Amino acid sequence: MNLLKSIVLVSLTVIVVIVAGCGGSSNVGIEPVTSSPTAIVTATPNPEVNQNGIETVTPVPTTIVTTTSNPEIDQNGIEPVVVTQENSTDVIESSAVSSYNAQLLEQVPNYYPAIAMGETIYMKLRFKNTGTKKWYRNQVNVGGWNNRDRNIGFYVPGGKGWISSNRIRMVESVVNPGEIGTFEFIFRANPSSIIKGGTCHKEYLRMVADLPGGDFFGPSGIYWVITVFDRNPVYIPNNGTEVWGDTGKSYYQKYVGDVVCGRKYTVRLNSRNSTNLDLYVHTNIGVGPNCYSYCSKKSGSQEDSVTFTATQTGKIYIIAQGISDEINSYKLQLSEASSGNTALQQTIMNNADTVAKAINSTGGYRFDGWNDCYGFDRRVWDPVLKSLNMSVLPISDAPSSNWVEITDWKQLKTGDVLATHKGHQWGANWHGGLYAGYQNGVHYIYDCSPAGTGMNGAYRRALPYNGFFKYYYNPVHKIL
Repeated sequence: MNLLKSIVLVSLTVIVVIVAGCGGSSNVGIEPVTSSPTAIVTATPNPEVNQNGIETVTPVPTTIVTTTSNPEIDQNGIEPVVVTQENSTDVIESSAVSSYNAQLLEQVPNYYPAIAMGETIYMKLRFKNTGTKKWYRNQVNVGGWNNRDRNIGFYVPGGKGWISSNRIRMVESVVNPGEIGTFEFIFRANPSSIIKGGTCHKEYLRMVADLPGGDFFGPSGIYWVITVFDRNPVYIPNNGTEVWGDTGKSYYQKYVGDVVCGRKYTVRLNSRNSTNLDLYVHTNIGVGPNCYSYCSKKSGSQEDSVTFTATQTGKIYIIAQGISDEINSYKLQLSEASSGNTALQQTIMNNADTVAKAINSTGGYRFDGWNDCYGFDRRVWDPVLKSLNMSVLPISDAPSSNWVEITDWKQLKTGDVLATHKGHQWGANWHGGLYAGYQNGVHYIYDCSPAGTGMNGAYRRALPYNGFFKYYYNPVHKIL
């Protein structure tokens, strides 16, 4: 007995300090520790390395340790911990996990917060101690879960409540059975290969006893679904490029694209994980999903699409809103809507360039049925119509029901045959040409005109005025 007492007295002069817990390193959230000369803690290194590349340490207790908060703050803004001695066997006693249990009382904010890139958001969890063991600050923590000890994506080094990248400390120094423990901390959407605008993340947390024989305990389904968005709308090209994204339930991501007045566009929204999303198209950046210009809200995972004609040149704003699931993954596309047989339209424009060059290089406009306005139209179109086994352009057919009045220039297709009268007729008062498309808010024509008009040849030019041509030839309009 005397020998045992001597060993104890000698051992009281030995001071060894360790940091209990999982994950992190001393310069990113591990608290500095001030030891009491009467406290004895020994540790043996463990050669195993956890999933974060941090060597675990297995403490071997020879006395009792508790922690109390220290109002001093170190140079990293992290509150240090003073280690003191307490004559209680509740502190680091190896025990069954069932001795620790908890009931979730409060979770702030709700399950579906949204954070702008670089933004910080306040979080809080409150638990009732429903086990038989006391909870001590820095020994009973909240940790990354699913997978266990997972690094938390919204970790703020040195930030409020953080111990390390996968541990969050309790506010209270001690929480007795039946009492309430609080965890207050911040999340920040720091740019990374994972955290970026247009993404959504499910962050799981769970209580953990970072003690010998301790483990995770309490509710395992605590999580937030966090939508991360850009402060400014994400740009989407209007050439059909696929843009991939995610959004939380009832939250939306906003995109912006360029459109030209009078042109027709299609927006397509497709689910990537069989969830339900809604699509909204706006002409104003400030509007939300309850105020829109066009929308598609098909049920289930069906494609939502909107086709519209732009009423102004400028920006169009698109919203993809999650409806059915916590994380709604999707692809979004904005493209100029097909206005018919674009290959044939391009062929006609290529032919027009070739014929115009031939006319212009041989003397320009001549009223001879070959180098005049309708001769230009026929030389462009007749070879194509013959190749399709169709009748060539008519001659002297006025008046004819095949010629339809132009009521809206937006209804025309590139390559349409145009005329000043309801059918072809020879004479100085008749003029013909081709519709050459719409660009930057301007309608264009391709026609061959005499010198008196200032042209003397065949050229593509802006439409002088809406009534310049009054009819289009319907048989070719149908195949364009």
